[in-house]
This record gives sequence, structure tokens and C-alpha cells, in this order.
Amino acid sequence: MVRKIIARAVSAGLSLVLISLNAFAYDDSLLDAVAAAVEEQNLSEVARNHELLVLPYQVMPERFVLELQQAEALPEAAQGLDQVFYEMVAEAESLFRQGNPAALQVQQGGLQFAQELIGPRHWFTALALKKLSLYLLQLGQPEQAVHALDKAYEIASEKLGTDHPSSIEILLAGHPIQLSLGNIEAALAILDLAAEQYADALGPAHDKWVGTRLLQVDFLMGMNEWKAAIDVLGPVCQVQAQSRSRWHPSTLSCRRQAASLLAALGQEAEAELAMQENLQLSIAALGEKSSNSLDTMLELAELERDRGDFRAARERLEQVLQLTELGGSYWLMAKNYLIRLYIDEGSFQAAVKLINELLPTAKAYWNKDPVNYYSMLMEKARLQQRLGLLGEAENTFRQTLTGLKKEVGEAALLTVIAGSNLGQLYEQMGLFDEAEPLLKTALDQFVRIQGVTSPDASRARSNLALLFEGQGNFREAEPLYLQSYELLSEKYGPAYNDAVAIQNNLAFLYMLMQDFARAEAQFVRVVDIWTNSLGRDHPRRLKALNNLGRVQL
Repeated sequence: MVRKIIARAVSAGLSLVLISLNAFAYDDSLLDAVAAAVEEQNLSEVARNHELLVLPYQVMPERFVLELQQAEALPEAAQGLDQVFYEMVAEAESLFRQGNPAALQVQQGGLQFAQELIGPRHWFTALALKKLSLYLLQLGQPEQAVHALDKAYEIASEKLGTDHPSSIEILLAGHPIQLSLGNIEAALAILDLAAEQYADALGPAHDKWVGTRLLQVDFLMGMNEWKAAIDVLGPVCQVQAQSRSRWHPSTLSCRRQAASLLAALGQEAEAELAMQENLQLSIAALGEKSSNSLDTMLELAELERDRGDFRAARERLEQVLQLTELGGSYWLMAKNYLIRLYIDEGSFQAAVKLINELLPTAKAYWNKDPVNYYSMLMEKARLQQRLGLLGEAENTFRQTLTGLKKEVGEAALLTVIAGSNLGQLYEQMGLFDEAEPLLKTALDQFVRIQGVTSPDASRARSNLALLFEGQGNFREAEPLYLQSYELLSEKYGPAYNDAVAIQNNLAFLYMLMQDFARAEAQFVRVVDIWTNSLGRDHPRRLKALNNLGRVQL
């Protein structure tokens, strides 16, 4: 049944966000109270009113509560068996968390128990089927997971109706299953359909609707579909501002994410202005030490670094360091951003010193979240590569790649990035036979995860072109550069940063081929764009200008 609904949604086309934002009433008195408390700088009163504002958007309407209670009611012959059922489900869940494959067998026993002793069309049977689909998916059996979830949704629709939030949750559980099957369009359709149904059932300000739309945004961002992501996110931010106030942490987080998407689309000036406004609102309502304020400061520092304003970026990072606990999460993040700043400035020894000081603290602090530690370790490897310490860089990249494979798996995005980085290092070392399979695998994986037009896929294609260029295979390199440039410029515009960077690589290739006329034309365009977007003194613009001078000699 789930598959039929998905098929109808896909064939109808994705609606994304088509709701009337003015169709629902909000508590104006509490919104006014928040505004007054912000004006008085009474942060505790702001927090209290925010807590009251969100309550209506967290509860379930009474109708749905009563319908669920009715669905959970046991037949006379099964009285008391609910406790046994819950114990079986809990045992399966415990085994699953331990990574014990016996969880599947225990859950299948729970399903059989529900079907035979409580009822094959009872709500408990639907719950058991939903849990079973999760375990089947994790054990690499997505087709069987689809079958189990279809049965669960059929029962839920019969007992509760398709508009009940519990039925919608079962529908939503199909999203990761469709992803695992590679059905990207169907996975997106599920999110869109679930969000629409939550809006109809609970209103678009409800946490269920907001959470589903934000999941949709994360999914689109993972595919580098930034324009589509911001189209979904915009109405979410507007609803949150209207229902929770423009100072609420969730509203500020939403708008910060929207600003980040603007930056990803190449609209850095607009992104920076939006981020600065967000910071002012956050400090006024939540204080400068709040997570929203600190996150925004770090984002601003990155924007300032990207446009070459290293002084402003450093001052921003120093502000974060002064506001945060020594050795804490934000302190580590600010220090990590400072490493990137040192690298961009060319202060490599300072970067090496700082990263060596940080790694032991980072490893201890991020013990339960080692991905952050391996991200920092990868930064160290890149730095060693920049310093010409290629043997050390190889060892660090290998350590990173091995750790990530263990923690998140070979197909995870960060693992793919680590493999790509190792391939680029081998290309620099002249180890072309070792580099080529790594770079080809990275390209294939980026295309699989994010699609052929994604910036990461284009960078991977460009890295493969650089490998061919290093081998003197210019005719093999040129079409890879051209394909990446065409895909990126068509999707994001010719002034998009990655598109310009690839155009710069293409110009350099033409210079190596001694095709100076085409090289000059490309370098002129690159210099013009970077002059407008980065400024006359940015290192990338100056390097391109120098190359332009070389081809004009």
C-alpha cells in the first residue's frame, strides 16, 4: 500500500510547500510578551514565554489520542498480553542496539505473538511489523523491509485512518528504505507527502510538520540541491517566526541554515547580512553565550575567511574562544576554524603547532562522536600535504580512512572524501597507479550519493582530470573539466565558486597545451569574476592574474 501511495505522489509531482501560512491562528499575546521581554533584556522571561508558545505545537489533538487508545484496546481473550508483547519488543530493541543479529528473530517472535494471540489486524501487529522493517533494513534486506512496512501501513490505515499521525509515522519510515534501494525520487516523495499530511492533520506549525520539512531540507542539502532546499526551508522559517517568535531558538536556527544555503548558492554577501541580523536577534533574546549565538559567530567567521577578510574572521573566532569553556565543544570548533584560517593565510607552522596541541583534547572530548576527531585528523593530513610532508600526510590520511571505515562505513560521505584526499595525495606524489582507482571510486560514490551534478562529484571529476593532466594525458583531462564546468554553471550559474575554480583549472590546462588564446580567454573570465566576488587582493584572484600575465607574454 505504501508503494502505491508513493507512486501516486511521484506521478503527481512533488508539491514541496504549498500551504497557506495565514490559515492558522497564533497566540498573539504570548508573542507580544516575548517581544516585550526582549526589549527589557529579561532573558529568563523570554525563555519562559518561548516554552509556553511551543506547547500547542507539541501535543496531539484529543481526537487522535482517543483513536489510538481505541486501537490499542485488547480483545477480551488477550487481556494482560500487552505487557508480554512490550517485553518482547524491548528485548529485540536491546539486542539490536548491541548489534546482535538475534534481534531479528526475537522481533519476528513478537510479531507472531501479536498476530496469533492479539489479532492479525490489531494495532500491536502494525507496531511489530514497523519494528521488523527497521531491523530488516539495518540487516541489508530492504525489499523484505518494504513488504513488512506495507503490511503495517495497511493495518494502521484500517484502524486509525491515513490522516492519523501514527499512520503518517509508518509512512515516513519508508524514507530510509527507499534511499537504501536507490529510489531517490520515491524517498523525497515520502517526505513531501508526510509533511502535507501532518499539515492537514496537525497544522503546519506543529513539531511533526516542522521536523519532517527539516528532514527534507537535510536530504536535499545532502544531494547538494541547495535551491530546492531553500525553497522548502523558507516557509518553515516563516511559520516558526509567526508561531514561536522571530527570537525563538528554532526560528534562529532555521534562518541560520537558510543563510548557509545562500552562501552555498554563491550569494555570500546576502548570506553574511542575514547571518549578522540573526546574530543580533540571538544575542538580544538568548544571550551571546547561547548555542545559537555561538553557532552563528562560527558561521560568520567562515564567511569572512572565505572572502579573504582574515582579520575579521580571527577577531570573530577570538570572541568565541573568550565566551566558551576551555576544552569544550565550541572551543574546539573555534580552534579548528582557526587552523583553517592559518592555512589560508599561509601561516603553516602556526597551524601545525595548533593542530598538534588540539588532537589529544579532541580525541578525548569526541570519544563518543569520533567523526569530529577524524575530521580534524584529516585537516592535519591536508596540512602535512601543503607543507610537503607527503610521507607523513599519507600515514595520517590512511589512519583517517581506516578509522572512518570502521566508525561510519565505506559508503559514508566523509569516508569517500577521505579516500578522495588520499588519491589526490598519491597524484601529487606521482603514484598514478595508486591514485587512479581511489579517484575513480570517489567519483562513482559522489555520483551515487549526491547525483551527477553535485559540486562534490564535479570536484572529483576535476581531480581525475588533474591526474590525467599530471600524466600528460591532456586530451583525457579536457572533457572532464568541460563536463564539470557545464554541469555546475548550468545549475548554479557561471559565477558559482566551484564553477570558476574548474574554469581556472581548464585555463591552466590550455596553458600547458600551449593553446594560449583559449587559456587567455578563460583566465580573463576567471579574473573578472573573482575580482567582483572575492576582491582585488584575494590570493586566488592574484594567482589567476599572474597566470594571465604568463600567457600574454
